[in-house]
Amino acid sequence: MPPNPSQPERRLSLMGRFVLFRLIVTSAAIVLLLAGAVFLAPRMEAVYKDMKVELPGLSVMVFGAARAARSAPWASLMGAAGALVAVVSLPLILPRPLNYLLTIVLFVGLFAAVAVVAAAIFWPYLTMLQSLTDGRGTEVR
Repeated sequence: MPPNPSQPERRLSLMGRFVLFRLIVTSAAIVLLLAGAVFLAPRMEAVYKDMKVELPGLSVMVFGAARAARSAPWASLMGAAGALVAVVSLPLILPRPLNYLLTIVLFVGLFAAVAVVAAAIFWPYLTMLQSLTDGRGTEVR
């Protein structure tokens, strides 16, 4: 069916869809990171403290960053807003090949950040469970 000239085009342009996709993925990653910092990290840190589990350096850094994000929520929200503004505005400024490269780097970086935070929070838990099943107590090496 040919398009009706009396109706305006309602489809997003390719660049609009590209920006919307980047915005959705970035927003989801930021929500996951902030939710982990605000809700999950304090609970897991308390569990590890109660069980007297020695934390690896990465977990100590992630729990410290989560405490900083909770103590200054305005800074966390400003950082998230800045990231979203950059995600929306950079595709409009940069040439297309550089834009695609930046998108790949952005998505790999966001995926890596979420994976590192998840690993830092749950790795001591898994090693604690393994040490308990092995009969060694709560000593995590």
